[in-house]
Amino acid sequence: MRRRGWLIVAGILILLFISSSMTYRQQSLVPWLTQLVGRRGPKWLAGVDFWWADQHISTQVKGPAVVIEFFLRKLAHFGTYLALAAGLTVALRKAVTPTWLRAGLLFFACTGLAAFDEFHQGFTPGRSPLFQDVMLDAAGAAVGIMVTLAIQAVRARRRRG
Repeated sequence: MRRRGWLIVAGILILLFISSSMTYRQQSLVPWLTQLVGRRGPKWLAGVDFWWADQHISTQVKGPAVVIEFFLRKLAHFGTYLALAAGLTVALRKAVTPTWLRAGLLFFACTGLAAFDEFHQGFTPGRSPLFQDVMLDAAGAAVGIMVTLAIQAVRARRRRG
Protein backbone atom coordinates (compact mmCIF):
# COMPACT_ATOMS: atom_id res chain seq x y z
CA MET A 1 0.00 0.00 0.00
CA ARG A 2 2.83 2.41 0.82
CA ARG A 3 4.47 1.67 -2.54
CA ARG A 4 1.23 2.65 -4.26
CA GLY A 5 1.27 5.92 -2.31
CA TRP A 6 4.79 6.68 -3.52
CA LEU A 7 3.84 5.87 -7.13
CA ILE A 8 0.91 8.29 -6.90
CA VAL A 9 3.16 10.97 -5.44
CA ALA A 10 5.85 10.51 -8.12
CA GLY A 11 3.29 10.62 -10.92
CA ILE A 12 1.66 13.76 -9.58
CA LEU A 13 4.99 15.55 -9.09
CA ILE A 14 5.98 14.77 -12.68
CA LEU A 15 2.62 16.02 -13.97
CA LEU A 16 2.88 19.19 -11.86
CA PHE A 17 6.31 20.03 -13.21
CA ILE A 18 5.28 19.38 -16.82
CA SER A 19 2.05 21.37 -16.55
CA SER A 20 3.76 24.29 -14.80
CA SER A 21 6.27 24.43 -17.65
CA MET A 22 3.59 24.67 -20.34
CA THR A 23 2.31 28.01 -21.59
CA TYR A 24 -1.35 28.85 -21.24
CA ARG A 25 -1.77 28.47 -24.99
CA GLN A 26 -0.34 24.94 -24.91
CA GLN A 27 -2.83 23.95 -22.20
CA SER A 28 -5.89 25.86 -23.37
CA LEU A 29 -9.09 23.90 -23.82
CA VAL A 30 -11.03 26.93 -25.04
CA PRO A 31 -11.04 26.04 -28.77
CA TRP A 32 -12.27 22.52 -28.03
CA LEU A 33 -14.80 23.71 -25.45
CA THR A 34 -16.09 26.36 -27.87
CA GLN A 35 -16.79 23.63 -30.41
CA LEU A 36 -18.42 21.51 -27.71
CA VAL A 37 -20.71 24.09 -26.06
CA GLY A 38 -20.95 26.74 -28.78
CA ARG A 39 -20.77 30.49 -28.33
CA ARG A 40 -23.78 30.73 -26.00
CA GLY A 41 -23.22 27.68 -23.81
CA PRO A 42 -25.74 25.98 -21.53
CA LYS A 43 -28.43 28.16 -19.91
CA TRP A 44 -27.37 27.27 -16.34
CA LEU A 45 -23.97 28.86 -17.05
CA ALA A 46 -25.41 32.20 -18.20
CA GLY A 47 -25.47 33.83 -14.74
CA VAL A 48 -21.85 33.10 -13.79
CA ASP A 49 -20.17 36.38 -12.90
CA PHE A 50 -17.49 36.83 -10.21
CA TRP A 51 -13.89 37.88 -9.62
CA TRP A 52 -10.95 35.52 -9.02
CA ALA A 53 -7.81 37.40 -8.02
CA ASP A 54 -7.82 40.29 -10.52
CA GLN A 55 -9.66 38.36 -13.23
CA HIS A 56 -13.33 38.90 -14.07
CA ILE A 57 -14.93 35.49 -14.69
CA SER A 58 -18.19 35.96 -16.54
CA THR A 59 -19.97 34.22 -19.40
CA GLN A 60 -21.09 37.66 -20.61
CA VAL A 61 -17.53 39.01 -20.68
CA LYS A 62 -15.43 35.97 -21.59
CA GLY A 63 -17.87 33.45 -23.03
CA PRO A 64 -18.91 30.05 -21.74
CA ALA A 65 -15.84 28.14 -22.95
CA VAL A 66 -13.48 30.34 -20.90
CA VAL A 67 -15.68 30.01 -17.80
CA ILE A 68 -15.87 26.22 -18.13
CA GLU A 69 -12.11 26.05 -18.63
CA PHE A 70 -11.62 28.20 -15.53
CA PHE A 71 -13.65 25.77 -13.42
CA LEU A 72 -11.81 22.78 -14.90
CA ARG A 73 -8.44 24.38 -14.09
CA LYS A 74 -9.47 25.11 -10.50
CA LEU A 75 -10.86 21.60 -10.12
CA ALA A 76 -7.51 20.31 -11.37
CA HIS A 77 -5.70 22.41 -8.74
CA PHE A 78 -7.88 21.10 -5.93
CA GLY A 79 -7.92 17.49 -7.13
CA THR A 80 -4.20 17.28 -7.82
CA TYR A 81 -3.26 18.39 -4.32
CA LEU A 82 -5.99 16.22 -2.80
CA ALA A 83 -4.46 13.18 -4.54
CA LEU A 84 -0.90 14.26 -3.71
CA ALA A 85 -1.71 14.65 -0.01
CA ALA A 86 -3.62 11.37 0.07
CA GLY A 87 -0.69 9.56 -1.56
CA LEU A 88 1.78 11.07 0.90
CA THR A 89 -0.47 10.26 3.84
CA VAL A 90 -0.52 6.61 2.77
CA ALA A 91 3.19 6.50 1.89
CA LEU A 92 4.33 7.98 5.20
CA ARG A 93 1.88 6.14 7.46
CA LYS A 94 4.50 4.21 9.39
CA ALA A 95 7.40 6.61 8.84
CA VAL A 96 5.89 9.61 10.64
CA THR A 97 4.00 9.14 13.87
CA PRO A 98 1.94 10.36 15.68
CA THR A 99 -0.84 10.97 13.17
CA TRP A 100 -1.32 14.63 14.09
CA LEU A 101 2.36 15.30 13.32
CA ARG A 102 2.14 13.55 9.96
CA ALA A 103 -1.01 15.51 9.08
CA GLY A 104 0.58 18.83 9.99
CA LEU A 105 3.84 18.15 8.20
CA LEU A 106 2.07 16.96 5.08
CA PHE A 107 -0.24 19.96 5.01
CA PHE A 108 2.68 22.39 5.23
CA ALA A 109 4.76 20.38 2.75
CA CYS A 110 1.92 20.33 0.20
CA THR A 111 1.22 24.03 0.72
CA GLY A 112 4.92 24.80 0.28
CA LEU A 113 5.00 22.74 -2.89
CA ALA A 114 1.95 24.61 -4.16
CA ALA A 115 3.70 27.93 -3.51
CA PHE A 116 6.83 26.69 -5.28
CA ASP A 117 4.71 25.46 -8.21
CA GLU A 118 3.05 28.87 -8.55
CA PHE A 119 6.49 30.52 -8.33
CA HIS A 120 7.68 28.21 -11.11
CA GLN A 121 4.69 29.26 -13.24
CA GLY A 122 5.91 32.84 -12.95
CA PHE A 123 8.79 31.93 -15.27
CA THR A 124 6.50 30.40 -17.89
CA PRO A 125 5.27 32.72 -20.66
CA GLY A 126 1.54 33.44 -20.51
CA ARG A 127 1.20 32.11 -16.96
CA SER A 128 0.90 34.05 -13.73
CA PRO A 129 1.38 32.83 -10.17
CA LEU A 130 -1.65 33.38 -7.94
CA PHE A 131 -1.86 33.30 -4.16
CA GLN A 132 -5.49 32.21 -4.53
CA ASP A 133 -4.36 29.08 -6.37
CA VAL A 134 -1.96 28.23 -3.54
CA MET A 135 -4.86 28.49 -1.09
CA LEU A 136 -7.04 26.30 -3.33
CA ASP A 137 -4.21 23.74 -3.51
CA ALA A 138 -3.84 23.86 0.28
CA ALA A 139 -7.57 23.24 0.70
CA GLY A 140 -7.31 20.21 -1.60
CA ALA A 141 -4.36 18.92 0.40
CA ALA A 142 -6.25 19.37 3.69
CA VAL A 143 -9.24 17.43 2.35
CA GLY A 144 -6.95 14.70 0.99
CA ILE A 145 -5.20 14.31 4.34
CA MET A 146 -8.43 14.29 6.37
CA VAL A 147 -10.24 11.81 4.12
CA THR A 148 -7.24 9.47 3.98
CA LEU A 149 -6.72 9.58 7.75
CA ALA A 150 -10.43 8.90 8.29
CA ILE A 151 -10.28 5.89 5.97
CA GLN A 152 -7.15 4.62 7.73
CA ALA A 153 -8.82 5.04 11.13
CA VAL A 154 -11.92 3.10 10.03
CA ARG A 155 -9.77 0.30 8.63
CA ALA A 156 -7.72 0.13 11.83
CA ARG A 157 -10.90 -0.09 13.96
CA ARG A 158 -12.25 -2.89 11.80
CA ARG A 159 -9.01 -4.85 12.15
CA ARG A 160 -9.08 -4.48 15.95
CA GLY A 161 -12.67 -5.25 16.56
